[in-house]
Amino acid sequence: MLLSHLSESKALQVSWTGTPRTHARTLVKRAHRAMSTLGQFGPFLGPTDKANLLCINRGWTGILRWMSFFYEKYKELPVRADCMEKCQDSLHMVAYVLYAITQDMNTIHPPHLPVPVCTAAFCHVLETASPSMLDEAISTAGGAGSIAETILRHLRGALKSSTLNPKYIEIYIRLLSTLAADHKETSAMRHALMEKSCIRFLIRALLCLSMVGPAGGRHHHPCDAVTDLHLAFREGILQVLANLCPSLHRLHAMPLGVMTALVGKMVPKYLVYHSVLLAVQSGLLRMTQEDHEKVAASPMRDSWDFMERLVAEHLDIDRMTREGTGQPTDVFVNCDYCAVHALKSTFKTYS
Repeated sequence: MLLSHLSESKALQVSWTGTPRTHARTLVKRAHRAMSTLGQFGPFLGPTDKANLLCINRGWTGILRWMSFFYEKYKELPVRADCMEKCQDSLHMVAYVLYAITQDMNTIHPPHLPVPVCTAAFCHVLETASPSMLDEAISTAGGAGSIAETILRHLRGALKSSTLNPKYIEIYIRLLSTLAADHKETSAMRHALMEKSCIRFLIRALLCLSMVGPAGGRHHHPCDAVTDLHLAFREGILQVLANLCPSLHRLHAMPLGVMTALVGKMVPKYLVYHSVLLAVQSGLLRMTQEDHEKVAASPMRDSWDFMERLVAEHLDIDRMTREGTGQPTDVFVNCDYCAVHALKSTFKTYS
Protein backbone atom coordinates (compact mmCIF):
# COMPACT_ATOMS: atom_id res chain seq x y z
CA MET A 1 0.00 0.00 0.00
CA LEU A 2 2.81 2.39 0.87
CA LEU A 3 4.63 1.68 -2.36
CA SER A 4 1.46 2.29 -4.35
CA HIS A 5 1.68 5.95 -3.28
CA LEU A 6 5.37 6.00 -4.25
CA SER A 7 4.92 4.59 -7.74
CA GLU A 8 6.87 6.00 -10.66
CA SER A 9 3.67 6.75 -12.59
CA LYS A 10 2.34 8.99 -9.81
CA ALA A 11 5.65 10.83 -9.61
CA LEU A 12 5.41 11.47 -13.35
CA GLN A 13 1.84 12.72 -12.96
CA VAL A 14 3.02 15.36 -10.49
CA SER A 15 5.65 16.60 -12.94
CA TRP A 16 3.21 16.89 -15.84
CA THR A 17 2.03 20.47 -16.43
CA GLY A 18 -1.45 19.25 -17.37
CA THR A 19 -2.12 17.62 -13.99
CA PRO A 20 -4.68 19.60 -11.92
CA ARG A 21 -3.07 21.32 -8.93
CA THR A 22 -5.48 19.81 -6.42
CA HIS A 23 -4.75 16.29 -7.65
CA ALA A 24 -0.99 16.96 -7.68
CA ARG A 25 -1.06 18.27 -4.10
CA THR A 26 -2.93 15.15 -3.00
CA LEU A 27 -0.37 12.88 -4.66
CA VAL A 28 2.53 14.76 -3.04
CA LYS A 29 0.90 14.69 0.39
CA ARG A 30 0.27 10.95 0.22
CA ALA A 31 3.77 10.25 -1.10
CA HIS A 32 5.30 12.29 1.71
CA ARG A 33 3.38 10.32 4.32
CA ALA A 34 4.20 7.01 2.64
CA MET A 35 7.90 7.86 2.54
CA SER A 36 7.82 8.83 6.21
CA THR A 37 6.09 5.58 7.14
CA LEU A 38 8.43 3.51 5.00
CA GLY A 39 11.33 4.89 7.00
CA GLN A 40 10.02 3.10 10.07
CA PHE A 41 10.44 -0.30 8.40
CA GLY A 42 14.21 -0.36 8.85
CA PRO A 43 14.20 -3.22 11.43
CA PHE A 44 12.10 -5.33 9.03
CA LEU A 45 14.41 -4.96 6.04
CA GLY A 46 17.28 -7.18 7.13
CA PRO A 47 19.01 -9.67 4.81
CA THR A 48 16.71 -12.51 5.94
CA ASP A 49 13.48 -10.63 5.23
CA LYS A 50 13.28 -11.67 1.60
CA ALA A 51 9.61 -10.79 1.12
CA ASN A 52 10.01 -7.20 2.29
CA LEU A 53 13.25 -6.74 0.38
CA LEU A 54 11.69 -8.03 -2.85
CA CYS A 55 8.83 -5.62 -2.35
CA ILE A 56 11.24 -2.72 -1.90
CA ASN A 57 13.28 -3.79 -4.92
CA ARG A 58 10.20 -3.85 -7.13
CA GLY A 59 9.23 -0.36 -6.05
CA TRP A 60 12.71 1.11 -6.05
CA THR A 61 12.33 3.17 -9.25
CA GLY A 62 9.35 4.97 -7.78
CA ILE A 63 11.08 5.58 -4.45
CA LEU A 64 14.10 7.02 -6.25
CA ARG A 65 11.96 9.30 -8.43
CA TRP A 66 10.03 10.62 -5.43
CA MET A 67 13.31 11.15 -3.60
CA SER A 68 14.49 13.32 -6.50
CA PHE A 69 11.18 15.17 -6.49
CA PHE A 70 11.37 16.10 -2.81
CA TYR A 71 14.97 17.18 -3.17
CA GLU A 72 14.25 19.42 -6.17
CA LYS A 73 11.18 20.85 -4.46
CA TYR A 74 12.91 21.91 -1.27
CA LYS A 75 16.45 22.78 -2.31
CA GLU A 76 15.41 26.11 -3.89
CA LEU A 77 13.28 27.34 -0.99
CA PRO A 78 14.09 30.85 0.34
CA VAL A 79 16.47 30.84 3.27
CA ARG A 80 13.94 31.53 6.00
CA ALA A 81 13.74 29.74 9.31
CA ASP A 82 10.41 28.05 8.57
CA CYS A 83 11.40 27.01 5.04
CA MET A 84 14.78 25.69 6.14
CA GLU A 85 13.10 23.64 8.84
CA LYS A 86 10.73 22.11 6.28
CA CYS A 87 13.62 21.44 3.93
CA GLN A 88 15.69 19.74 6.60
CA ASP A 89 12.76 17.69 7.86
CA SER A 90 11.98 16.37 4.39
CA LEU A 91 15.56 15.63 3.45
CA HIS A 92 16.11 13.95 6.81
CA MET A 93 13.01 11.87 6.22
CA VAL A 94 14.14 10.71 2.78
CA ALA A 95 17.65 9.98 4.04
CA TYR A 96 16.27 7.95 6.93
CA VAL A 97 14.29 5.80 4.51
CA LEU A 98 17.30 5.11 2.32
CA TYR A 99 19.72 4.46 5.15
CA ALA A 100 17.18 2.13 6.75
CA ILE A 101 16.94 0.20 3.50
CA THR A 102 20.71 -0.03 3.14
CA GLN A 103 21.01 -1.15 6.78
CA ASP A 104 23.74 1.39 7.56
CA MET A 105 23.57 1.30 11.34
CA ASN A 106 26.35 3.89 11.69
CA THR A 107 24.02 6.53 10.26
CA ILE A 108 20.77 6.03 12.12
CA HIS A 109 20.41 9.81 12.13
CA PRO A 110 21.74 10.82 8.69
CA PRO A 111 22.81 14.37 7.83
CA HIS A 112 20.45 16.80 6.12
CA LEU A 113 22.74 17.20 3.13
CA PRO A 114 20.81 15.84 0.12
CA VAL A 115 23.72 14.29 -1.78
CA PRO A 116 24.31 11.36 0.63
CA VAL A 117 20.68 10.41 -0.02
CA CYS A 118 21.50 9.80 -3.69
CA THR A 119 24.65 7.99 -2.65
CA ALA A 120 22.64 5.68 -0.42
CA ALA A 121 20.37 4.92 -3.37
CA PHE A 122 23.38 4.08 -5.52
CA CYS A 123 24.83 1.88 -2.79
CA HIS A 124 21.56 0.01 -2.47
CA VAL A 125 21.45 -0.64 -6.21
CA LEU A 126 25.03 -1.95 -6.13
CA GLU A 127 24.27 -4.25 -3.20
CA THR A 128 21.13 -5.77 -4.71
CA ALA A 129 22.29 -6.09 -8.33
CA SER A 130 23.38 -9.50 -9.59
CA PRO A 131 27.04 -10.11 -10.56
CA SER A 132 26.11 -10.16 -14.25
CA MET A 133 24.32 -6.82 -13.94
CA LEU A 134 27.33 -5.29 -12.20
CA ASP A 135 29.72 -6.66 -14.81
CA GLU A 136 27.58 -5.15 -17.56
CA ALA A 137 27.42 -1.77 -15.79
CA ILE A 138 31.17 -1.72 -15.18
CA SER A 139 31.86 -2.64 -18.80
CA THR A 140 29.49 0.06 -20.09
CA ALA A 141 31.18 2.68 -17.90
CA GLY A 142 34.61 1.92 -19.37
CA GLY A 143 35.80 -0.85 -17.08
CA ALA A 144 36.82 -1.12 -13.44
CA GLY A 145 39.96 0.98 -13.92
CA SER A 146 37.98 3.87 -15.38
CA ILE A 147 35.45 3.83 -12.52
CA ALA A 148 38.21 3.65 -9.90
CA GLU A 149 40.04 6.56 -11.52
CA THR A 150 36.86 8.66 -11.64
CA ILE A 151 35.84 8.18 -8.02
CA LEU A 152 39.37 8.70 -6.70
CA ARG A 153 39.73 11.84 -8.81
CA HIS A 154 36.59 13.25 -7.19
CA LEU A 155 37.88 12.29 -3.74
CA ARG A 156 41.23 13.91 -4.50
CA GLY A 157 39.44 17.09 -5.59
CA ALA A 158 37.37 17.16 -2.39
CA LEU A 159 40.51 16.72 -0.27
CA LYS A 160 42.30 19.57 -2.07
CA SER A 161 39.38 21.98 -1.86
CA SER A 162 40.09 25.25 -0.04
CA THR A 163 36.72 24.88 1.72
CA LEU A 164 36.92 21.30 2.93
CA ASN A 165 33.48 19.75 3.32
CA PRO A 166 33.51 16.57 5.45
CA LYS A 167 30.13 15.51 4.12
CA TYR A 168 31.35 15.35 0.54
CA ILE A 169 34.37 13.34 1.62
CA GLU A 170 31.97 10.95 3.31
CA ILE A 171 30.05 10.58 0.05
CA TYR A 172 33.08 9.40 -1.89
CA ILE A 173 34.28 7.14 0.91
CA ARG A 174 30.86 5.52 1.09
CA LEU A 175 31.00 4.92 -2.66
CA LEU A 176 34.47 3.43 -2.37
CA SER A 177 33.32 1.18 0.45
CA THR A 178 30.38 -0.07 -1.61
CA LEU A 179 32.40 -0.55 -4.78
CA ALA A 180 34.96 -2.61 -2.85
CA ALA A 181 32.36 -4.70 -1.01
CA ASP A 182 33.01 -7.74 -3.21
CA HIS A 183 35.94 -9.50 -1.52
CA LYS A 184 36.27 -12.29 -4.07
CA GLU A 185 39.76 -13.02 -5.31
CA THR A 186 38.66 -12.16 -8.86
CA SER A 187 37.00 -8.84 -7.96
CA ALA A 188 38.13 -6.53 -10.76
CA MET A 189 36.71 -3.46 -9.04
CA ARG A 190 38.56 -4.03 -5.78
CA HIS A 191 41.84 -4.76 -7.55
CA ALA A 192 41.45 -1.62 -9.66
CA LEU A 193 40.93 0.48 -6.53
CA MET A 194 44.03 -1.05 -4.93
CA GLU A 195 46.11 -0.35 -8.02
CA LYS A 196 45.00 3.29 -7.94
CA SER A 197 46.31 3.68 -4.34
CA CYS A 198 42.85 3.66 -2.79
CA ILE A 199 44.22 3.13 0.72
CA ARG A 200 46.49 6.15 0.40
CA PHE A 201 43.49 8.35 -0.39
CA LEU A 202 41.53 6.88 2.51
CA ILE A 203 44.38 7.75 4.86
CA ARG A 204 44.46 11.31 3.53
CA ALA A 205 40.71 11.54 3.99
CA LEU A 206 40.95 10.37 7.58
CA LEU A 207 43.67 12.89 8.27
CA CYS A 208 41.61 15.74 6.80
CA LEU A 209 38.52 14.69 8.72
CA SER A 210 40.48 14.54 11.96
CA MET A 211 41.41 18.19 11.48
CA VAL A 212 37.95 19.55 10.70
CA GLY A 213 35.90 17.34 13.03
CA PRO A 214 33.55 14.44 12.41
CA ALA A 215 30.84 14.68 9.75
CA GLY A 216 27.22 13.71 9.72
CA GLY A 217 26.44 14.67 13.30
CA ARG A 218 28.86 12.24 14.94
CA HIS A 219 29.88 14.01 18.11
CA HIS A 220 32.70 12.78 20.37
CA HIS A 221 34.27 14.18 23.49
CA PRO A 222 37.49 16.05 22.66
CA CYS A 223 39.80 13.71 24.52
CA ASP A 224 38.27 10.42 23.43
CA ALA A 225 38.02 9.95 19.68
CA VAL A 226 40.04 13.05 18.81
CA THR A 227 42.96 12.10 21.04
CA ASP A 228 42.84 8.50 19.87
CA LEU A 229 42.78 9.61 16.26
CA HIS A 230 45.87 11.77 16.68
CA LEU A 231 47.49 8.91 18.57
CA ALA A 232 46.88 6.58 15.65
CA PHE A 233 48.57 8.97 13.24
CA ARG A 234 51.44 9.76 15.58
CA GLU A 235 52.25 6.16 16.50
CA GLY A 236 52.09 4.83 12.99
CA ILE A 237 48.95 2.73 12.55
CA LEU A 238 48.08 4.52 9.33
CA GLN A 239 51.69 4.63 8.18
CA VAL A 240 51.73 0.86 8.56
CA LEU A 241 48.75 0.72 6.21
CA ALA A 242 50.59 2.88 3.71
CA ASN A 243 53.65 0.61 3.92
CA LEU A 244 51.55 -2.50 3.46
CA CYS A 245 49.57 -1.20 0.50
CA PRO A 246 52.11 -2.02 -2.27
CA SER A 247 52.51 -5.59 -0.96
CA LEU A 248 48.87 -6.51 -0.45
CA HIS A 249 48.63 -8.49 -3.68
CA ARG A 250 51.41 -10.82 -2.46
CA LEU A 251 49.59 -11.86 0.67
CA HIS A 252 47.45 -14.91 1.23
CA ALA A 253 43.70 -14.30 1.50
CA MET A 254 43.74 -14.35 5.31
CA PRO A 255 46.31 -11.58 5.87
CA LEU A 256 44.62 -9.59 3.12
CA GLY A 257 41.35 -10.06 4.98
CA VAL A 258 42.95 -8.59 8.10
CA MET A 259 43.86 -5.42 6.23
CA THR A 260 40.47 -5.23 4.58
CA ALA A 261 38.78 -5.52 7.98
CA LEU A 262 41.06 -2.81 9.34
CA VAL A 263 40.23 -0.36 6.57
CA GLY A 264 36.57 -1.31 6.72
CA LYS A 265 36.43 -0.47 10.41
CA MET A 266 38.26 2.81 9.96
CA VAL A 267 36.30 4.39 7.15
CA PRO A 268 32.69 4.49 8.38
CA LYS A 269 33.62 5.38 11.96
CA TYR A 270 36.44 7.80 11.19
CA LEU A 271 38.89 5.62 13.05
CA VAL A 272 37.33 5.08 16.44
CA TYR A 273 40.57 3.66 17.71
CA HIS A 274 39.28 0.91 19.98
CA SER A 275 37.24 -0.59 17.15
CA VAL A 276 40.28 -0.60 14.89
CA LEU A 277 42.34 -2.43 17.48
CA LEU A 278 39.67 -5.05 18.02
CA ALA A 279 39.34 -5.58 14.26
CA VAL A 280 43.08 -6.13 13.90
CA GLN A 281 43.21 -8.42 16.90
CA SER A 282 40.32 -10.51 15.56
CA GLY A 283 42.02 -10.88 12.20
CA LEU A 284 45.39 -11.76 13.68
CA LEU A 285 43.89 -14.48 15.86
CA ARG A 286 42.49 -16.19 12.77
CA MET A 287 45.87 -16.38 11.04
CA THR A 288 47.40 -19.83 10.65
CA GLN A 289 51.06 -20.79 10.87
CA GLU A 290 51.18 -20.81 7.08
CA ASP A 291 49.87 -17.24 7.02
CA HIS A 292 52.58 -16.13 9.45
CA GLU A 293 55.23 -17.79 7.31
CA LYS A 294 54.01 -15.92 4.24
CA VAL A 295 54.16 -12.65 6.15
CA ALA A 296 57.67 -13.43 7.44
CA ALA A 297 58.89 -14.00 3.88
CA SER A 298 57.34 -10.82 2.47
CA PRO A 299 58.94 -7.35 2.11
CA MET A 300 56.50 -5.83 4.62
CA ARG A 301 57.47 -8.12 7.53
CA ASP A 302 58.78 -5.29 9.75
CA SER A 303 55.67 -3.17 9.25
CA TRP A 304 53.44 -6.14 10.01
CA ASP A 305 55.35 -6.98 13.20
CA PHE A 306 55.16 -3.35 14.28
CA MET A 307 51.41 -3.28 13.80
CA GLU A 308 50.89 -6.54 15.69
CA ARG A 309 53.06 -5.36 18.59
CA LEU A 310 51.39 -1.96 18.71
CA VAL A 311 47.92 -3.47 18.77
CA ALA A 312 48.80 -5.83 21.61
CA GLU A 313 50.31 -3.04 23.72
CA HIS A 314 47.43 -0.66 23.27
CA LEU A 315 44.81 -3.31 23.91
CA ASP A 316 46.45 -4.06 27.26
CA ILE A 317 46.49 -0.37 28.16
CA ASP A 318 42.94 0.10 26.95
CA ARG A 319 41.70 -2.90 28.92
CA MET A 320 43.32 -1.67 32.14
CA THR A 321 41.88 1.81 31.85
CA ARG A 322 38.41 0.60 30.88
CA GLU A 323 38.13 -2.15 33.49
CA GLY A 324 40.19 -0.55 36.24
CA THR A 325 42.63 -3.46 36.48
CA GLY A 326 46.00 -1.95 37.18
CA GLN A 327 45.46 1.66 36.16
CA PRO A 328 42.92 4.32 37.18
CA THR A 329 40.34 5.20 34.52
CA ASP A 330 41.05 8.91 35.04
CA VAL A 331 44.58 9.26 33.65
CA PHE A 332 46.73 12.27 32.80
CA VAL A 333 46.70 13.30 29.14
CA ASN A 334 47.84 16.24 27.01
CA CYS A 335 45.31 18.53 25.34
CA ASP A 336 45.62 18.40 21.54
CA TYR A 337 44.88 22.10 21.25
CA CYS A 338 46.83 23.86 24.02
CA ALA A 339 49.22 21.12 25.30
CA VAL A 340 47.90 21.42 28.88
CA HIS A 341 48.72 18.32 30.96
CA ALA A 342 45.78 17.35 33.19
CA LEU A 343 43.39 14.56 34.14
CA LYS A 344 41.35 13.23 31.24
CA SER A 345 38.07 14.05 33.00
CA THR A 346 39.13 17.70 33.12
CA PHE A 347 38.82 18.01 29.37
CA LYS A 348 35.24 16.79 29.26
CA THR A 349 34.12 20.33 30.05
CA TYR A 350 37.31 22.06 28.96
CA SER A 351 37.16 25.07 26.62
